Formats: sequence, structure tokens, C-alpha cells
Amino acid sequence: MKSDKKPYDTAFKDLAVQEPEALLRLVGAIPPGATVKLLPREVSAPTLAVDQAYEVSSGAERFLAHIEAQTRWPSDMPQREVVYAAIFWVNYRLPVRSYVLVLTPAGFPDDAPTVARLRLMG
Repeated sequence: MKSDKKPYDTAFKDLAVQEPEALLRLVGAIPPGATVKLLPREVSAPTLAVDQAYEVSSGAERFLAHIEAQTRWPSDMPQREVVYAAIFWVNYRLPVRSYVLVLTPAGFPDDAPTVARLRLMG
């Protein structure tokens, strides 16, 4: 018989699979009557190629500088930048500063975001 070194982890995973609605209600994550779909526990990040990233050190400060150059403003640019920043943070555990260089004004929306902050702790 195999001994389980993580009995609480095993019990939690059993509850999470067998009674997902009860677990989500317990932590206050869903309202009454919500439907729940169990997702696989394994997660993976997409393989992405950014234009360029750098690790910058200045005194006591270290961060990643990420630059994307675009010939036009893609409508999904803010979402892509969030994904890039999150993946950089997971891989390097350093603050990320992303910059988008839009090389032509064609199609650039008046309401394009100029600053976004994604705060990840760890």
C-alpha cells in the first residue's frame, strides 16, 4: 500500500472533483444556482515569440523591459501585453515593463490605453 505524504492535498483534490459546487460555495466563489464545469488541473502557457525583451539592472532595481513594434494597432494588443507580462513574470519573477511602438498612426484608436498595471505578487 502506498503511503500518501500529502493527505490534505489528496482530500482536497477528491472534494474538488467529487463536489465542485460545494467547494466553490464554501469559498464564496459562486452564487446559488450557478453551473460548474470541471477543468483539467494541468495548465500550460502558449509558446509565444515577443519582439524583444531585456533584463535591466540599475542599482538595487531589476526588471524586464519588453518591447513590441507594430505597424498598426491590433485590437487585441492590450490582452496580448497582459499575457506576455504574466508569462515573463512566471518565468523570471521580476517586474515587467512593456512598451508598444506603433509605427504608423493608421487605425490607431483614440481610446487606446496608454498605461496598464498588472500587479503580481510573489
